[in-house]
Amino acid sequence: MVKKYAELYLDARRALLPTEGQFASNVARELICAASGKTAEQLISDRDLYASEEICELAQSFVRRRVAGEPMPYILGEWDFYGMTLTVTPDVLIPRDDTMAVTELAIKKALFLEQNPRILDLCTGSGCIGLAIARRVKDARVTLGDVSPAALRVARQKQRETIDSALDECIDAGVMWEFLTNNRDEVAEILLDEWNWNIAIKVAAEEVREKTLCELVHNGYLTVEQAAGFAGVTKQKLLDWTRQYYGN
Repeated sequence: MVKKYAELYLDARRALLPTEGQFASNVARELICAASGKTAEQLISDRDLYASEEICELAQSFVRRRVAGEPMPYILGEWDFYGMTLTVTPDVLIPRDDTMAVTELAIKKALFLEQNPRILDLCTGSGCIGLAIARRVKDARVTLGDVSPAALRVARQKQRETIDSALDECIDAGVMWEFLTNNRDEVAEILLDEWNWNIAIKVAAEEVREKTLCELVHNGYLTVEQAAGFAGVTKQKLLDWTRQYYGN
């Protein structure tokens, strides 16, 4: 059943009111715009025009998903971060305020490193941190890594869209971990030549491997974004490993 855009918007707003409250109008507008491909201005100017049946069905499915609690970035398929519009799917985490803090810290450190710093964005997900650094630190060589093939597909999509990028590559972090685990006695030369980063960034993950990350970072920094409650454990592990390898 086709509806005018005004009707489609009012129906969406009405359905969203119980869950969105005062933000229902904005959310409804954003969802209708996403379904129709129109801007907010076009939605107002076309309010008396009829939307196609396909647009009506898509808009209604977006509203149902939002009412069910699905995050907006996953419904829209994209999210803005550090001046970029990133592809976001359920295969990757949604960039948040903590992610911005980690990004700013890494950029601050990278700007004062030697020329052509090498940066590893591990557990890269959407690639938001590494892509932001590549845009801000023009001489940086940035590598994106993740154990999830689905996440790497998302990151590679934005990598291909990035013009004049300093991105080196996207790597399968699982392969890297396996190689390091099975070849610890033979890995020194490779660490120095191929896998030697000035900054390593790690987003929260279930399995913490900061010890290996420390070995990959040469005279640089390890920046970690951890889930709530894990920071103290991670800090203690890093202190223990530092004392083990370098003494007090």
